[in-house]
Amino acid sequence: MDWNDDGWPDLIVANDIGGGRLRVYENMEGRSFKRVTTYDEHLWEGGWMGIQSGDLDGDRYDEVLVANLGSQVMSIRNTALLVDNGKENHVQALVVINYPLEKSNIHHALLSFKPGRGLENVTSQTTIHHSSIIPPDMVYEKNFSPHYKELHKKSNFKNSLNGLEFSWGPAVFDVENDGDLDIYLAGSISRGNDNFLGDWSGSPGRMLINESQPGSFLFADKTLEYRLLDVTDMEYTTHPPTTCSRHGLA
Repeated sequence: MDWNDDGWPDLIVANDIGGGRLRVYENMEGRSFKRVTTYDEHLWEGGWMGIQSGDLDGDRYDEVLVANLGSQVMSIRNTALLVDNGKENHVQALVVINYPLEKSNIHHALLSFKPGRGLENVTSQTTIHHSSIIPPDMVYEKNFSPHYKELHKKSNFKNSLNGLEFSWGPAVFDVENDGDLDIYLAGSISRGNDNFLGDWSGSPGRMLINESQPGSFLFADKTLEYRLLDVTDMEYTTHPPTTCSRHGLA
């Protein structure tokens, strides 16, 4: 993508295992690439997954959305956060352990180009109207790891993109044919939980309908309304939808 709007396609690379670094390169008029050193900071170490770009706020400049481990790694269920001896953890768990120390990043990243300023991180300022029926666990402070409660408010888990769970990667497309780009974040079956790696990959996937304006990012979670839960025998004809009654669930 041409993230700086100079007519030359640039390059962004998402690295994963063991605290991979997000790398951003600027195209030097077709002769070479220059690494943007802003992204050498610890903030950009994470478990980065897929990348997608598109003009999400209608200002004619493309944004970049990069998937990451997601909010549920800070769950009260994640016992990897409680292990004192780092040798007992998998290298991937170090991203989670380092996050409260501000030495890594677990959140999906939304980067927006600002003329004269370059790419800016607008993740915490991106408002998400979460589903009232299937909100992410980490929207609620009571589900957050008790050792790091202050991070819940500081990083705006309740109302921003930071509250969303793991995703393999985003797709950006105009679901409603209304002229703006919506987002689908592909989810994952849960990794489970153990001291070695921790609880980090569970997610139903999220369909985010775009309600943004230039310079202001706002999305509404409509996963349920669009019938996108990958659950066998899900019954969508009731409100709120329920699982199939033959399983004894209502």
